[in-house]
Amino acid sequence: FTDDDGRLYAYWHFGGEGDGIFGIELNAANPVQGIGKPVKLFDFVPENTFECSGEFNEHSDYAWVEGESMFKHNGEYYLQYSAGGTQYRSYAIGVYRGKSPLGPFIGQKTPVAKNISGRVCGTGHGCWAPGPDGSVWQFYTVLNRRIHIFERRIGMDKVDFDTEGNA
Repeated sequence: FTDDDGRLYAYWHFGGEGDGIFGIELNAANPVQGIGKPVKLFDFVPENTFECSGEFNEHSDYAWVEGESMFKHNGEYYLQYSAGGTQYRSYAIGVYRGKSPLGPFIGQKTPVAKNISGRVCGTGHGCWAPGPDGSVWQFYTVLNRRIHIFERRIGMDKVDFDTEGNA
């Protein structure tokens, strides 16, 4: 992620409880070099049912929190992630929001993309992108399972924000 001031940031994950999503600022002159120590931004939260693993989010003791992507909108930082498992119809996208690229962040209790039935299900592992006239678009992968259990396609939807900035 490149912020408006030219500062660079990298984000990554480790799966399972106790691991979570991490971030670090990068040296803009040498982007393979971190500045400071990695920061743990958030972890799997079993109370957020959509994060739990399984076809129906039935495994509350385990999740694969991954697919992180940062987006800045109206001065706030939205760190999106996927959870539940890419092979499941319940795969979903959650978002944390903060005032800086390395937090602290507050998570939304409901996912920004989740659908467990129909042709467009298992919506996860995506990102937001700016669109025409100041709009924001969510790109994500969709579970297909025609050839392989992990087979996915690309989907997209317009993102709307409420008056409090929630997506």
